[in-house]
Amino acid sequence: MDYKVKPCNGMRCTLCSQIKSGNSFQFNCGFVYIVEDGENLTCKSTDVIYVLKCNTCCGEYIGETINLRKRIHTHNSHIRTEQHLCRATDHLIECGKHLCDVKERYTVFVLETERDKHVRKAKEAYYIRLFKPMMNK
Repeated sequence: MDYKVKPCNGMRCTLCSQIKSGNSFQFNCGFVYIVEDGENLTCKSTDVIYVLKCNTCCGEYIGETINLRKRIHTHNSHIRTEQHLCRATDHLIECGKHLCDVKERYTVFVLETERDKHVRKAKEAYYIRLFKPMMNK
């Protein structure tokens, strides 16, 4: 099956293992988000709204970024060095302490791309209000 969200499968990509493949994402609240037709989203995608899912407790975090690759690297670095600089990493530092590899602590699913920064931030806020992810509180 050809998924709309999938790893880039680049030979040297260190993020592919954290990308959740699929055409939809089911939030803990029960809502199923379906990726729009025409979207092909990978770890190389830019201008995205994404969701992190904790592999220990299934807690969720919705974020937005210009550069997904850089943002995931930043999350991983903050977890590895135990820098409490955002709600997602705060949670993942504590919840995944039993996991040695930072990359085993969470998966990433890309919801959509939006080039306009103001629209992207508004959509992120809308999704946070709608899905009420525990790590955004």
